[in-house]
Formats: sequence, structure tokens, C-alpha cells
Amino acid sequence: MGRGEVKMVQKIVSTWGGYLLVALFVAGCHSVPRAGDSDHAQSIVVNDRTLEDALATIDGLSLRVVSGGIEGPLDAALPTLGESRVVFVGETHTHYEHHLVQLALLRALHEQNPRLAVGVEWFQQDLQQPLDDYMVGRIGEAEMLQKTEYYERWRYDYRLYRPIVEYAKRHQLPLIALNAPADITRKISSGGLSSLAPEVRARLPSQMDGSDPTYRQRVRAAYDLHPDSEQPFENFLSVQLVWDESMAENAAKFLRANPQHRMIVLAGTGHAGFRTGIPDRLLRRLPVSTVTVTTVNEKPGTAHEPGSADVLVVSPSLSLPPSGKLGVMVNTRDQRVTVSGVLQESGAYRAGIRKSDQILKLEDQDVQSFSDLKLALMDKRPGDTVVVVVQAQTSPPRQLDVVLH
Repeated sequence: MGRGEVKMVQKIVSTWGGYLLVALFVAGCHSVPRAGDSDHAQSIVVNDRTLEDALATIDGLSLRVVSGGIEGPLDAALPTLGESRVVFVGETHTHYEHHLVQLALLRALHEQNPRLAVGVEWFQQDLQQPLDDYMVGRIGEAEMLQKTEYYERWRYDYRLYRPIVEYAKRHQLPLIALNAPADITRKISSGGLSSLAPEVRARLPSQMDGSDPTYRQRVRAAYDLHPDSEQPFENFLSVQLVWDESMAENAAKFLRANPQHRMIVLAGTGHAGFRTGIPDRLLRRLPVSTVTVTTVNEKPGTAHEPGSADVLVVSPSLSLPPSGKLGVMVNTRDQRVTVSGVLQESGAYRAGIRKSDQILKLEDQDVQSFSDLKLALMDKRPGDTVVVVVQAQTSPPRQLDVVLH
């Protein structure tokens, strides 16, 4: 991940909902790349669209665990996991098999004990209310994603996370937004902790411990993956620290208030798979039993990295089908989505969309933000035809049929 929470770069970045001129590098998405990640393009494509599809895919997998030199089926790890009040399951955000393992463990832990909460990195604590509203059916999925500012703050393909959210909703499990408010981490990213006003700093945990040298070394390794960034390392480190301390604080707060509940914490491997991330910070606040889990694509041939996960789950590499793309670059401002560029080989170009057109509607959905665009395209596939209404500055609206690519 990048060093600045938001960094503008002058290149076209393909997104699964279109093309966007701005590349968003999220400093806190600390899911450390592993050897073999470059081969993830060779993964098996599974066409999961629903929770039932995802559960069926899990049931068809032969998931194996490696723990303490012992190897066996996933069920072999369940007694160990069942003894812990908090189970941390790491992820590489773009790897679908990691999220299926999270779902598999969520289901297994829930079947062991229904008093289970799901703590996640993907939503921020300041926007817990719309998440709660969705879980009890007061609002729909699209409104929840809008109100949690999912696409502005997190941006990863929501299809990867949808089965987990739907499982929690179906079984009325508390879904806890653990992450720190994005407006604060953006300020830290650009100006450091010292740039925060006292009233803003008061919104963060009072306990902030960055003294562990192994933690600093791991964060430095992630920072060094992006040598072109202008963000100072200390700011990058501070953002990571704020995320880890905030997620630990919010998990501890829920567990104190709900002493009969257990929790499964789902976050990037750098946060959840290493004890110096969230786990030890939770223990500093609350003495609970914990276990850490991460997913790999092949059985490790050497000993674990010091401080890494207690349990490794070995899974084949899986991915979802690509989403359909318009083939445009867009700028968003003042509730307007304006085309800043069009790929000449795209369906958008062939249909007549041009630079400076404002996108008014897509499939009868008003488009006033990047989230609107993403939501309208989320479940579309290459080859699908969508109806897009655009308008040039001095012309009437035009309704166009666009074939996605």
C-alpha cells in the first residue's frame, strides 16, 4: 500500500466500476504482500453472487491448517479457535480466498457459540450507525454503502466482503466498525500527529505505543515498497499506529460492554496476523484469550516469521469474475461526475461518450458521486449493456447504450 492515505498520481487506474483518474493509495490497508502474490492472476475464478454461493464454494474446498508443526483439515483448528475469546483473521484485501476463509471461520465460530460479534477494518467507527441500520433492515445495501462512504474510504470491491456482511446480517450478529475516522488519518498522513488540533486528538485512543522495534521494522518494510511517495515515514508509521490502536480500543470497548460475547476480528494481515498489530494492543487494554490466523496459498516450507499468525490456513487461490467497465476516467466535484477521459477502444467511446460529458444516470440510478457509479456497476459483467444518460455543457441530455468491457 502507498505511504499517503490519499495520493494523486497522473495515470489511469482501472477500477472495477470504471476508470478513475485518481489512484487512491490507502496507507492503513496494511495487508503485507507475500511471495506468490504476483501469481494471483492465475487463480481459479468462481462466480459467487450470493451468500449461498460463497458457502457452497467453501464447502467444496479442501482447506488445510498448519499450526505448531501440525497439519490437518480446517476442522482440526476449531477446538483451538473455540478456546479463544477473540479470533483475529488476517487478509490480503484483494484475495477472495482470504475472505472465504474468514467466512468459513465466522460460520464455524458462530455454530460453536451464537454470542459472536464481527469486528472489521473496512468500516470506520464514526459511521457505525448506518451499518447498524442496515443490519436490522432499516436501510438497504446501497444506502448503507453510501452512508458509510464505503467507496470513498475503503474502495475495494465490495463483492469480496458482501458474503461476510450478509452472514452477519442474516444471523443478527453485531457488526462492529473498528477503524479510525478517515478525516483524522488523512490529516495525520499529510501533517503527522502533531498537526491535529487538541479536540481532534481527543477523538483518538489515549494509549499510543509505537516503541516495539519489530513493529517499526514491519511498517518500514511496507513503506519501502513505495519509494516514489513523498510522505514522510513517521507520518506513515503514525497512521498505521492510529489504525491499530483504534481497532484495539474499539474491540475492547465492545467486549467490556458485552462480557458474554466473543469476537472475530477481520483486518489486513499486517494488522491482524501479527501480534504487534492489533492483538497485543487489545491485550494491553483487556486480558482476553486470543489466537491469530492468516491464509496462504501453499504450505510453508520454512518456520513462521517471528510474531506471525498462530494458525495458517492453506487455500487454493480464488478470484471473482471481473466487473464490467465503462472505459472512462471521471472527476467528481459538487455532486457532479464529469468525464475527464475516454478510452478509444471502450464501449463508452463507441456509444458516443466524450470528455467533459457529465454522467447524469446509469441504469435509471442518478449519478452524483463516485459511489453512485460504483453501485450501479457493481454486479455488471464485461459484455453487459447498460443505459447511460450524459450531457455536454451546452447540449440536451443524451441516452446511450454502452457495452461494458
